[in-house]
Amino acid sequence: MARRADARRFRTLSHRRHAAGHRQRGSRSYEGARRNSGRGRRREDPGVVQRAQGSCQSRQRGRPQAKPRAVDGSGQRARSQQPERAREPPRSNDGRRQELEAQRCEGDLGQAHAASRVGTKTLRPLFRVLAAGGDAQGAWRVNADLLPAQAGLWLAEALGLQPPHTPFPWQIDLLRRLYQGQDVAALDIPTGLGKTAVMAVWLVARALGASLPRRLVYVVDRRAVVDQATEVAESLRAWVEARPYIASALGLDGRCLPISTLRGQHVDNRAWLEDPSLPAIVVGTVDMVGSRLLFSGYGVSSKMRPYHAGLLGVDTLVVLDEAHLVPAFEDLLRQVERGADVLGPQEASLRALVPPFRLLSLSATGRQTDFATMTLSKEDREHPIVEKRLSAKKALSIVELATVAQVSDPLVDRRNTDGAGESSQKSKTPKLAEVVAKQAWELATQGTAKVRCLVFCDARKDAIVVATELRNLAKSADASEPTIELLVGGRRVKERTQAREALARLGFLPGTEVTLERSVFLIATSAGEVGVDLDADHMVCDLVAWERMVQRLGRVNRRGDGDAKVVVVLEAGPLGEDVLRKEAETLGDKLPKERKRLLDLFDKRNRANKARAELNQPGLRSSEIKRLKSQISAFKDADAKKLAAYEAEASQHAALRKLVYTVGDNGSLSPDALLSLRSRSDLADTVRQATTVEALRPELTRALVDAWSMTSLDEHPGRPEVDPWLRGFHPNDPPQTTVVWRRHLPVRADGSFDAKAAKRFFEAAPPHTSEQLETETHLVLDWLIERAATIASAAGGALPELEQVVAVVLGRRGELKGWRTLRQLDAAKSKGKNENKEAKKAREQAVKELEQLLIGATLVVDARLGGLRDGLLDEKANTTVEASDDGSTSWLPRPDVVEVPVTGFRIRVLGAKEEDESAWRTTPGAGWVRRHLFVTNVVNGEPSQALVIDGWAGDAATEEERAEADRPQPLEEHQGWAEDCVRQIARRLRMDTARTNLLALAARLHDEGKRAARWQRAFKAPIEGRPYAKTKGPIDFDLLDGYRHELGSLPHVEAHHDFKALDPDDQDFVLHLIAAHHGFARPLIDTSGCDDAPPSIVEERARAVALRFARLSRRWGPWGLTWWEALLRSADQTASRRNQQAATAHKEQP
Repeated sequence: MARRADARRFRTLSHRRHAAGHRQRGSRSYEGARRNSGRGRRREDPGVVQRAQGSCQSRQRGRPQAKPRAVDGSGQRARSQQPERAREPPRSNDGRRQELEAQRCEGDLGQAHAASRVGTKTLRPLFRVLAAGGDAQGAWRVNADLLPAQAGLWLAEALGLQPPHTPFPWQIDLLRRLYQGQDVAALDIPTGLGKTAVMAVWLVARALGASLPRRLVYVVDRRAVVDQATEVAESLRAWVEARPYIASALGLDGRCLPISTLRGQHVDNRAWLEDPSLPAIVVGTVDMVGSRLLFSGYGVSSKMRPYHAGLLGVDTLVVLDEAHLVPAFEDLLRQVERGADVLGPQEASLRALVPPFRLLSLSATGRQTDFATMTLSKEDREHPIVEKRLSAKKALSIVELATVAQVSDPLVDRRNTDGAGESSQKSKTPKLAEVVAKQAWELATQGTAKVRCLVFCDARKDAIVVATELRNLAKSADASEPTIELLVGGRRVKERTQAREALARLGFLPGTEVTLERSVFLIATSAGEVGVDLDADHMVCDLVAWERMVQRLGRVNRRGDGDAKVVVVLEAGPLGEDVLRKEAETLGDKLPKERKRLLDLFDKRNRANKARAELNQPGLRSSEIKRLKSQISAFKDADAKKLAAYEAEASQHAALRKLVYTVGDNGSLSPDALLSLRSRSDLADTVRQATTVEALRPELTRALVDAWSMTSLDEHPGRPEVDPWLRGFHPNDPPQTTVVWRRHLPVRADGSFDAKAAKRFFEAAPPHTSEQLETETHLVLDWLIERAATIASAAGGALPELEQVVAVVLGRRGELKGWRTLRQLDAAKSKGKNENKEAKKAREQAVKELEQLLIGATLVVDARLGGLRDGLLDEKANTTVEASDDGSTSWLPRPDVVEVPVTGFRIRVLGAKEEDESAWRTTPGAGWVRRHLFVTNVVNGEPSQALVIDGWAGDAATEEERAEADRPQPLEEHQGWAEDCVRQIARRLRMDTARTNLLALAARLHDEGKRAARWQRAFKAPIEGRPYAKTKGPIDFDLLDGYRHELGSLPHVEAHHDFKALDPDDQDFVLHLIAAHHGFARPLIDTSGCDDAPPSIVEERARAVALRFARLSRRWGPWGLTWWEALLRSADQTASRRNQQAATAHKEQP
């Protein structure tokens, strides 16, 4: 008893001191101001926290629950042996006394954690790593003032560590800093030391009560075919599900932790949008996250764009992985984070009401930054596993190509990267791929060694040649065909999942212990450099920019258990002017044409420079001036840019070669060796020259953000595309196109195509992230033309007809850009010698127009076109491609309802009406809502066949969908439910009473415009019990005539007595939230169908809406205002889901 009393006194005193420190630091947000006052209270032990009622597991219809997997940390298992037991560092007397004091708490603490099934023995190493740093003698100290006692245990569990393994010291230190509210802007930690654990650190800090953003958005490079972040997010979700006390501490109250990922069943599910007051994890790419943050979400409807922007720009921590690869995006995020004075609310008092946006950049390159960066500490380096990984054996071997590589022509557009980021230019030289393959074969001892060999190629065609050469080498040696896996190019989510499974099966992923029977080769382009924790025994690669070399080297002997060999194959590279001239003297007329063109460029530049100097001389004749100006103009700006790019490439290549030879044959390429190389002052310029130059990028201004935020305007002259702000200006980077295969396109039975009908079709069934394959536009163009020509030669039967539309092109905002029939695409195929000049000219023009149409767009093609093999575009693949739009769960099932695909919609074919009358009239079934009906055939003026788009009730994307439900709901009930929901959100946000009441008033009156007789008739509301907010429909859009009930609600609100008692600013606030709660009124709202007043009065009301938007946007800032809108929209949608769930539950009753 005395021991327990001592433990309680120790812990209580510690927390009092901790709370005092927080009161002195003050608060940075309205939430922090309220939390800090209670942070000193004794924290409840997880074993005695009241269990939340219900569990998200009960909603998993028959799905087995995943076990939390180990996140990359010190407890990650090695392939060949178990990790070493952590060595205990020396302790001073003070440190020993504090440790003994901590151990006295173990009995009480161990009982408190009984729910997690962790015994007291686990706590000893955990206490030892709860350190503030080393003292003068290097001792590790336990300081209970820094973190609650359960912090280390929770973090170890979240990371999936098993005793005796503990988090790395930097992970504990980051937890401490986040918990205390310290600024951490960046992490620069070598590859292999668990940077993705940042997600677990954030989640544990939130559970401990830290004042951190509720949403963590983890951004990965778009080239990532397999991303580790998805694995971590899923593991953390499972960890929370298994521990009700953690869910309760996070405010989830029995609900699952919302996650949205790039792969698997949670892919872009937008669950994070459902409740802004709950923690959520979102994994996305730069384009996905960046475009949505800037009110321009690619593939997001105009009505939903402000919703996404509001929840990304407020109360969000963005973790930018491999930040050095996207400096433009990092700079943009940093401006958003630190530009509150310009981009946020006008007044400081208002800024305190809007939770902040934060950025944490991750890198492994040892770069220099101007902001607070965490790096490895002395304690980290003393950690036995960190020490082993930093000194991992990676011996360099340098191989020079025997012949001079062909120099590329700088006058030709080189098209450096495809959708996966790798070079798609023609193979630099067949010799390179052959030498790379031979080196890999020798490392594997002619395929007999049981090793995993990783091969990196900059060009995709080189990677394919390497795979072929390896098979040829095996054949010539009478050996069995080697196991080869290609990791190249963009893929759909389904094929990404398959790629991940293949990597695990071959043992290239951490924690996968596989017994090899022979050599295994993984051949990757830049798709293998980012996002995935590959771990190979040996590596062969060509030479690329230094930051990419660092990424590659982090994917061999990652854990430090082996003795890796790294072979770098060097080409001669671009030649300088002096070398070219000497070669010209030697070769004479035999000098290759591309070299001659290069020398011509150098000559033009030299003459132009000389002419500029001569022009400054006095007394020149007019003829001489004319001659000199002619020489100057002969060297065009375009030539200057190309020559400058060539020389920059030559300079980079020379710097890279110098770094490689500095390491030298048999030199070490361990993380420690790379850090030492970078820290050398004599190599600073060399490292800089060997690193990719950051692209120029435009400045982010308030005027631009204001223009982007006007999402209800179809066109705006001051609203440019956001891509330069995400990636900078890359004039040589090839454009991208996204490809989607569908079984059903909006095409009439007679082959006709109605643009307006097609627009509504794709609004109801927009391309989902899981369906998309992104790659280079020119590759898509060539592939599409080849596939169309193949299909056209056998058109008919099960294949499309020649006059049938087989390709539809959508813009980034989902708008319809164009379409093509099979005949039109077939006509773009060259007919060779049989083609006359006029036909060739017309065809080339058609191809050029098609290419322009595809740039930056989404191409939706008929699945019967085929063209997909092993997850990659293949013009020779004739099999119909598996598509997602038939609603089959074989595509990707949702995690909560396994009968529903992750896309959230399905497309059904309705047969002849007279044969299937019930299907035309009945609702689609429990949980489904009919979104749209597209009539494909009409007989005698009556529809006889149609495509029906059903949406899962919880995933409604437009206001009309949410207004249709299986259970008609009276207006008063819906508005009352919405008010209850918004009050719950405000309570979880710890919002003040005044602002809560404003939100509640807006929710209570938001749908008053549905009282209009036009709305009730158009939505087929039952006569008895009107007015209704939800009906079974279907909607009569002709009768509705574009009526926006939000606009019709405003007079009702203005007449309400509670509204009249508000001051003008608060009245503006309430009116705007109501006008904008379906994504309109930013700044315009349609007045069509609104007949509750004369047209002039209605127009004046709409003008007031626009002016009110301008005032409030200036007052709250672009993201602040959309965040407030999102709170009401979330409550409205939650109330709608609640109604649909009630209807579904009623249907399922026996």
